[in-house]
Amino acid sequence: MVTEEELPRATDALHAGGWEQTAIHKHLLAHEPVIWWPHFHGLADDPEDLARALKRALNAPATPPAAAASLPPALDRQACLLTGSGA
Repeated sequence: MVTEEELPRATDALHAGGWEQTAIHKHLLAHEPVIWWPHFHGLADDPEDLARALKRALNAPATPPAAAASLPPALDRQACLLTGSGA
């Protein structure tokens, strides 16, 4: 998914790398910024060529990737059993 402003850079990078666009749509019609979901299909003799093109396309938008989510703390099963909170 990309913003409307980023869409041409991302799709141009994929097209240049041999990817074919199969669809484009919005999930949210009244959303700011406007977000598009382009769909692509890639087929090549050398999958590394497709991977490099995909990497260029992912780097094309100006929006930084989301930070990795942290995992919740591990469940202390013994404490749950002692307190009767289940588990």
